[in-house]
Amino acid sequence: VTHAVFDKTGTITLGTPQLQASQTPLMRAALPRAASLAVRSNHPLSRALAHAYRGPVESLTVKEIQGFGLEADHQGKTLRLGRRSWATDVADDTTTALELWFSETGQPSVRFTFEDPLRSDARAVIAQLHAAGIKVSLLSGDRDAAVRAVASTLEIADAQAGLSPVEKTERLRAMKDSGAQVLMVGDGLNDAPSLAAASVSMSPANAMDIVQNTADIVFQGEALAPV
Repeated sequence: VTHAVFDKTGTITLGTPQLQASQTPLMRAALPRAASLAVRSNHPLSRALAHAYRGPVESLTVKEIQGFGLEADHQGKTLRLGRRSWATDVADDTTTALELWFSETGQPSVRFTFEDPLRSDARAVIAQLHAAGIKVSLLSGDRDAAVRAVASTLEIADAQAGLSPVEKTERLRAMKDSGAQVLMVGDGLNDAPSLAAASVSMSPANAMDIVQNTADIVFQGEALAPV
């Protein structure tokens, strides 16, 4: 291996985000319908949102659009839960919090924010890879500010945010075409194509079955040290 490529949420982080406690009245009003979308997804942020809601959910026909989010048509309205640039036209900002945006036709868009800690030994593992002469990249579908904050903490110079599954895979193939032997470490459904495209791949044991089946190696526990 000459290059190690990491996903962020659920790979560099523990993948157990929690909805931040402070909520506006608008957020509380939108939570039941947003949770009705979230329960249909295994994405860590969707799971966290669904877990934070204790009430009944609506019966919706939900489609998941990889790299973007969840969508449903309900009583003539379009409901979306996912990436800011897809779910709403609200401009990006510099805050580093993880987020999901919920939008409903004719209603104000609502932002849900989450906290997801880094794996306890992430910085040490990245430092070991650097010391071994392995180039490290962080490729994520998350917002730029959140990705840059993690990259800065871990001293990863090559970090890209807002990538779709196709764009991640293209980055890996470009590395391989230039002669690199690439290790990909990822946990989400969006990472499965990248794991398949890598020279060798790893996923944590809490990843979805399809991801574990795609990866060459599955590692257990909360530490990143097995990498």
